[in-house]
Amino acid sequence: GVDLGEPAEAGFKYMVVSSISALMVLFAVGIFYGQYDLLNFAALANVIKYSQLDKIALGILVPVLAMKAGAVPMHMWTPDAYSEAPAPISMILVAASQASLYALFRVTFSLYNITLNTLAVGWIIIIFGLLSMFIGVTMAIIQKDIKRLMAYHAISQTGYMFLGVGVGLAVLANPVALNQYGITAMEGGIFHIMNHAMYKGLLFLTAGALFFRTGTKNLDKMGGLAHSMKYTTIFFIIGAAAIAGLPPFNGFASKLLIYESVYRFNPL
Repeated sequence: GVDLGEPAEAGFKYMVVSSISALMVLFAVGIFYGQYDLLNFAALANVIKYSQLDKIALGILVPVLAMKAGAVPMHMWTPDAYSEAPAPISMILVAASQASLYALFRVTFSLYNITLNTLAVGWIIIIFGLLSMFIGVTMAIIQKDIKRLMAYHAISQTGYMFLGVGVGLAVLANPVALNQYGITAMEGGIFHIMNHAMYKGLLFLTAGALFFRTGTKNLDKMGGLAHSMKYTTIFFIIGAAAIAGLPPFNGFASKLLIYESVYRFNPL
């Protein structure tokens, strides 16, 4: 029979995280609306005064959006939700989490100002990004469940996008560095958001096809499927090559922009 314990636990975790993050975002937006009567980011950027309340709202938005995106250390819901959901729903969850990352870009680059010590905030986001990359890949290596492996790898990809935000924010007060590589970091991060939604969605769909055919998500029991599932195998290889950043696939272009800007920011 089907074990309902793990899917129910995964659904509950996702519900709790989504509810908390949505309420906190609404609270932060309410602070801005209560002071300025505006909801438009561009208009708000022109009138924001960076009062104590504004700083509280901005301080709330970044970690909450990071939690919704599944970044370390707020990633506890991601492996369960992605691995237990049906493949098409996993694909939608990936796309939905990318919306949180885009919101993070909009908030940081529209509303943050050099008066807010953006270097420190940028470095905090960079550290979260590096932790997400390292922990995501490390946990993915030891997985036997194909969808759980992909879920941890999604966490590592979130780290790349955080590097784009962090580097761009860290050099916001330095116009020369911002023009040389800060904007490139931001562009690479946004490009990677779109790329990740596409290739990770493809990989989750192929994993769903494999599960539908074999009845298992255990990688050790999936040998020899290339002969009987040729097209699925081809699409899986395309998705894997893209996520690995191999040219000429889309993951290569966005990762190259991020690598280049991070190296110019700090070669270490």
